Amino acid sequence: MFSCEVATLLMEHSVSIKMRTTILDTEGYRIQLPAGAVIFQEGEAGDRAYIVDSGEIGVSTRVNDRELQFAIAQHGDILGEMALIDHGVRTATATVLNDAELIVIPKDYIHRLVTTADPTVNLLMQIVMQRYREMKSHFDTISAGGSLDSIEVKPKLENSQLKAQTEMAMRRVTEEQRLRKALHNDELRLFYQPIIDLNNGAILGCEALIRWQDPERGLVPPIQFIALAEETGLIEPIGHWIFSEASQAVNKFNALAGKDDAFFISVNLSSRQIETDRQVEVLTDYLLDNDIELTNFKLEITETLLMSDPLRISQVLTEFKRFGCKIALDDFGTGYSSFSYLHRFPIDSIKIDRSFVSTMAENPTSKAIVRTLCTLAESLEMSTIAEGVEEEKDQTMLQAFNCNFGQGFYYSTPIPEDEFMALIQKQLSAA
Repeated sequence: MFSCEVATLLMEHSVSIKMRTTILDTEGYRIQLPAGAVIFQEGEAGDRAYIVDSGEIGVSTRVNDRELQFAIAQHGDILGEMALIDHGVRTATATVLNDAELIVIPKDYIHRLVTTADPTVNLLMQIVMQRYREMKSHFDTISAGGSLDSIEVKPKLENSQLKAQTEMAMRRVTEEQRLRKALHNDELRLFYQPIIDLNNGAILGCEALIRWQDPERGLVPPIQFIALAEETGLIEPIGHWIFSEASQAVNKFNALAGKDDAFFISVNLSSRQIETDRQVEVLTDYLLDNDIELTNFKLEITETLLMSDPLRISQVLTEFKRFGCKIALDDFGTGYSSFSYLHRFPIDSIKIDRSFVSTMAENPTSKAIVRTLCTLAESLEMSTIAEGVEEEKDQTMLQAFNCNFGQGFYYSTPIPEDEFMALIQKQLSAA
């Protein structure tokens, strides 16, 4: 039994030691230490972790008043991370065997990664740390001549923060399962908000906005589940579904009008849908396999997406434009707001954020921003779509600025497909 405990202890700690990681900007976080230097000692509070860039570090623990070295950390290995993850004390001593250069990982850096991690992943890390420390305590008890009978072997969640993380993880897993079920059971819906030609008041298109028709909670807005979909990867199949539904809808709208290009439809493209080349390939294959044409589509993207990897995103957007779609820059002015985007990327339209449009009648700064964006877009031969048009005075000001399109509650809230079809029919009958 004693040998099993030792083997398990060393195996667990070796797995931790052999984790590989990369930090991009490490300037100012390097230290050089000579052979024999002690980096940290068992029992100390942990304030930083280390990545070995060169040299060798011996990792040891005390067993029966003897220092037992059980691992050697070399280039690329990380050590000292456990005390930073669960705020416990060091469970081993690290000593430089050969002159070494280390990259220092500050405690704040680890804390930021842990606190922003998926709640379930965070919980698993905390439980692993707790169980390791319990095992280490059992090992120390046995090494000191204690009895196995004196050891409490039942896992306990004594830490109130850990209990809170458990509850959060349970809610997270439950919500993810419900969302997966919603996709499988066809509980998702697309609603359509008209986009109006400000020159003549005609409906020229719409934005497709997702809703969740939950059997228990009713109609759930996207703000309550899209972030979860992005974090769990469900945004990919949901995105495929949106393209399919939107394609069928815009074909119905145009068939009703008797023209192939009477209306366009705008669809939001999440950064999580195209993070990797593989995701882009899967999405484009889905469009091809399902004969989904994007000729009447506008893909709405955010400034944040453009900044994530400018060169690659430019190539991805150019690839989508080969399918015939147009690109609209959503919420322009609320992010980085660099005019360089407008010539670096294949952008066709600018969507002026509702925060400016809804306040421009009372706020001179908002008014100046909206006017400037309309003028800039016109000079670059791009169209402008103003979001958040809520009153007639908003429309009047936008018309004076030569804004092309308006969207907002002044015209209509997002509505189901049949109601949008009725709006089109009413417009056609009045023509």
